[in-house]
Amino acid sequence: PAARGAPNGRAAAAVQAAASSQPTATMPAMVTLAAFVATLGAVALTAGAASHHDDVVRRTVTSSADSGPGTLREAIAFANTAMARVVVTLESDVRLITALPEYTNDQPLTIDGECGTDDDDDDDGAVRGYERDEDELVDDDDDRCEVRMADAGQNIFSSTSSASLAVRDVVLRGGARALSVAAGDARAASPSDTYVLALHNVLITRAMSVNIDIRTDSTPVLIDAHDVLITDTPNNVVRVTAQSAGATVTTLLSNVVATKAVIGFNVEIDANDTVTVGIDESLFSGAREGNGLELGIRATDIEMLVTESTCSDNGGGGLNFLGTLLGDGVVRVNVHKSIFSGNAASGFRYLIGLPSDATVKAELVMDQVTAESNEQYGMVIQLPPNSPQSKVDVFLRHLNANQNARSGIDLQREASGGTVRVDHVQANHNGQTGVFVSAAGQANPLSLAVSNTEASRNNAAGITIVQTAADALTVTLDKVVANNTANGSGVSINIIGALPSGSGANRVRFHGVAVSENADDGVTIRRDAALVVADGLASVVGSGNGDRLVDVVAGSNSVFVI
Repeated sequence: PAARGAPNGRAAAAVQAAASSQPTATMPAMVTLAAFVATLGAVALTAGAASHHDDVVRRTVTSSADSGPGTLREAIAFANTAMARVVVTLESDVRLITALPEYTNDQPLTIDGECGTDDDDDDDGAVRGYERDEDELVDDDDDRCEVRMADAGQNIFSSTSSASLAVRDVVLRGGARALSVAAGDARAASPSDTYVLALHNVLITRAMSVNIDIRTDSTPVLIDAHDVLITDTPNNVVRVTAQSAGATVTTLLSNVVATKAVIGFNVEIDANDTVTVGIDESLFSGAREGNGLELGIRATDIEMLVTESTCSDNGGGGLNFLGTLLGDGVVRVNVHKSIFSGNAASGFRYLIGLPSDATVKAELVMDQVTAESNEQYGMVIQLPPNSPQSKVDVFLRHLNANQNARSGIDLQREASGGTVRVDHVQANHNGQTGVFVSAAGQANPLSLAVSNTEASRNNAAGITIVQTAADALTVTLDKVVANNTANGSGVSINIIGALPSGSGANRVRFHGVAVSENADDGVTIRRDAALVVADGLASVVGSGNGDRLVDVVAGSNSVFVI
């Protein structure tokens, strides 16, 4: 080849180098919630807000009346004047006619409504949202005390205190805002403490909204919600703004159920430090118009785990994640054993945004996830544009992405290099492509492997890979089935653009690929002004395709090596 000129000599060297290269990235191990929480380190999880304070003043509610001695109204009024942490214990249900006094004191407050039981940490009356049906969740016979508002235009409980707040073992029923927290300058008792909002074993139903708005300068924030059910409450918003570096924000939602809302459950976090989100055994369904769970996070770094949770049957999408970095940073998202099905938009949407001059190191792991029967995509993953130095790794394994109106899996990545692994995936009967991967403007080497995967009976191609790149692409198809497309080929690979000197070759490896009864080709490879090396074409088998078993469509100045 060298005798034919330098360009072909470089191409031959690139082919030899590519032949010896193999993908090295492997699927990360599954993360458990316990391990995830253990990594939080400095965050002290508590059963009640500010439980580390020694000075505690206690008040007991013995009357169900709206006002008078022994009522909840009297206890909140007392708490507003206390000089220490206040614990209000309910021993009676409460019937309100007008809103309770707004809590404004800068002392931590705990409201404990476990009627007639010991003040311990057992979960006998706990909501089990992921495992129990709604009739069991809305159980009037449990141990929680109920605070009921008779006037639909009145709030039940509002706090503008900057101190930590805990609400335990309570049913909040009716009213305008069942719970309103507006901490304008959130802080703890000392600079080393963490502001905590704790909601444990709480049922909120038939109110108009839940609104939590926490603003902090430099104090870390922890929102710890577990065994919480919000139902028949149209609007639910959690918003945290942390202005200074060092003000980390941690949100843990464990066994949280939000159902029958209008806009779904909305979490907005704007922080100048790390944001950590953990969601475990939770259910977000039945939103009439919006997404089941909306996560909008703006931070320096983002860590998120979703495990054993469901976002289904919503009027918008299932889970919509928008992570925006302030500059160079890290985004790690793990989704395990979860369901995103039956939504009017996409089941799962993941989008990273960052400044044009920033670099991100990102990792998305999805394992044992189902996203089926959605009216748009099963999963749509959009990775950052205009970031040529970024590295983004995507690992998708044991997924079901079937019967969606558009594609089962739609992965769009621009500029960034990295690794994509698709393993043990079912993407069948979709209105567009089963698995679609676009690498537009890729400026770093990208390794893509699809293995143990079936993408059949889709309206468009079973698997589509499109690359417009300035660096090498390696595609491996191992034990793949792509049959019976209504339009297009079983597998379609489109490689556009010449590689710069020294960047190697685009390489496509086949090992056990079955493609039959497709409308067009079994496998189509299109390349324009690119060097493409294909291995293992003999392992491509199939029959009954509309055109060829394997079709190579050549562009100008192309080199294709088999």
